[in-house]
Amino acid sequence: MTIADPIFGMIEEHKRINAIHGQRISETDAAQVAYGRGSPAHMAARAAQSEACWRDLDCRDLILVTVPTTIDGMVTYLDHIESPLGFGETEPDANSFDAVCSIVRTFLNQFADQHQQLK
Repeated sequence: MTIADPIFGMIEEHKRINAIHGQRISETDAAQVAYGRGSPAHMAARAAQSEACWRDLDCRDLILVTVPTTIDGMVTYLDHIESPLGFGETEPDANSFDAVCSIVRTFLNQFADQHQQLK
């Protein structure tokens, strides 16, 4: 029995949450144009945008510390963190870089262990 790699579902969830974040940015911009910067509607939209931003970052950070369980999952993991949803538009900080290196190292160690068990 093969168990699905959880990284795929996590990445799809991150894409969904990121889309909500983008929608909240658009709503904030629209509220500023329609009601003025600092208006109650604009401030409410900014608060919703901030909440969506934190959810987006939390989801990304959870992916960063999740070890994929398949080779396809690892490739997808690396593609995702290299994409604009990961760090494609910014440089990862030292902690994030260390987390990615740790995940890759853990995955490779698990893969090597599984390979040894097959011999």
